[in-house]
This record gives sequence, C-alpha cells and structure tokens, in this order.
Amino acid sequence: MIIVRYLALLLLFNLQIVILLAQVDKEQSLVLRVPKGGVLLGQELPSAFWNQTLTSYNERGVPKKIVLNDFKEKFLVLDFWATYCSPCVASLDKWNKWQYEFGDKVQVLAIHLYDYNHKALPFANKRDWSIPLVYGNAQDTTINQLFYYDRSYGQIWIKDGKLFAIPISWELGIEDIRRAVLKGIPPPKQNTFLTYDELRSQSIL
Repeated sequence: MIIVRYLALLLLFNLQIVILLAQVDKEQSLVLRVPKGGVLLGQELPSAFWNQTLTSYNERGVPKKIVLNDFKEKFLVLDFWATYCSPCVASLDKWNKWQYEFGDKVQVLAIHLYDYNHKALPFANKRDWSIPLVYGNAQDTTINQLFYYDRSYGQIWIKDGKLFAIPISWELGIEDIRRAVLKGIPPPKQNTFLTYDELRSQSIL
C-alpha cells in the first residue's frame, strides 16, 4: 500500500513537471529574440516572430490587436518609417495606392520607429493613408533588429514564411510588385545597407 502511494505521488510530481515545462516552452515561443547573425535573405523567420501580437491603428486611431501568424500565408510587407524620413514617406505613399490591387494577397504594416509616436497618426491622416499603423515600442524595435544590425528604415518583404526581399523602395514600380506577389520574382537589386546580408558580403558574419 505504501509503495502504491509512493508511485502515485511520484507520477503526480512528474506530471506537474511536464505541465510546467510545457508552459515554459509556450512562454519561450512567444518571446522574440534576434538570432545570432539576424535573418538573411531567403531564411525562415523565427517561429516566435509569428507569435507576436501587435497593436495596429486605423485612420481614426482605433486600436486593433493583430497576430502576425494571421498573415503567414500572405505577402507581408513591413515598412519601417518615421515622419522625417522622406524615402519612407514616399514608400508608404506608393503602397497606399498599390495595396488595393492585390486584395487579401498582400498585407502592409507601417511600423513607426525611432520617433515620437504621437506624430504618426496625424501625419498619416494628412497623407490620407489607410495602411494599418503600428507604433514603435521595444517589441517593434526587436522586429526591426531581426533584419538590421543597426537601426534603419526600409521595406521588408516576407513570403512563404521567409525573408523574400529587402527592396530599394525608391526604385520600385507597380510591375515589380506584380512580379513579386504573383510570380514570386524578387526585385533584381536589394537594399542591404545596415542589414545582416551586408555583413555577410563583407565576410563579417
């Protein structure tokens, strides 16, 4: 009888350990960390990237929780910007027109970083943008650091769960977008400035 009780207690203890480890694993999968060497062109995004919940704001400033995993099957564009970055603003002006052509195939997120967040919505409204805005915080900065070894702005294209392209935004035309979204053909040139691909090309990685 004592042995049976001992075995039952041992089983219960082991079960609690398994549950605890499962909870730790789940929490770890939600924490986004920059892998050594960042994310290079053609590489899979970390699973924790897709588990991130962001707060987006529409043109009326209404917040909405979004999970990046909801966009995993789409052509996802992360456009990092600030109000003082003229190429960033021009990039989002283009996407504000282009996004409607592709319907639900494309999701553009304008992530406002390294600037005062209260400036983002009034600025976007003046330009009549309807792209969801994400305001910069520590989480969004970590997402930026997945691709850039130093703080930078620019477009990141993600397709089929991989870093598909880091295009030169000021050279893009609608035909480049059509080829990328519909045919899976990336732009011929990439803007690797301050990216981990730049470090790799210099044999630093």
